[in-house]
Amino acid sequence: MKKIYLIIGVVVIILIVAITTVKMSNTVTAPTKTTPSSSPIETSDLKISAPVPGKSFFVPGDIMISGEAKGSWFFEGTFPVQLKDTQGKVISTGQARAIGDWMTTDFVSFTAQLDARSVKEPMSAIVIFSKDNPSGLPQNDVSVELPIQLVVGVM
Repeated sequence: MKKIYLIIGVVVIILIVAITTVKMSNTVTAPTKTTPSSSPIETSDLKISAPVPGKSFFVPGDIMISGEAKGSWFFEGTFPVQLKDTQGKVISTGQARAIGDWMTTDFVSFTAQLDARSVKEPMSAIVIFSKDNPSGLPQNDVSVELPIQLVVGVM
């Protein structure tokens, strides 16, 4: 009987450790640069060519995004992209769309467009690139955050 309680205790401890490990975030913040850069931001699965940190976007208007992501980031050729203010309020949501075959383990080019017409004053914002996760499993959630500046005016 004691062996059964011991086994149950070990299983419960393993489950608690597994659940707390799964809840840990897989968010990566792209490095912030103080001056504009023409080099892309890169992680092991995502290369962002535009926007680049330090670049200002004139709003109201659209923010054009381009880059490359590993095929595993896409589901049905898309993955989610969001624009949020620094308080976490969603300004715009959209989809990055693959250019070409996304069913590969290699990098695939993508483009996205986020509507920033609602922005009426200059602000810091964050573009969030999220790996599509049709399974809904938390251990498959991965995102990359890119800080940008929104400036009101005409370019």
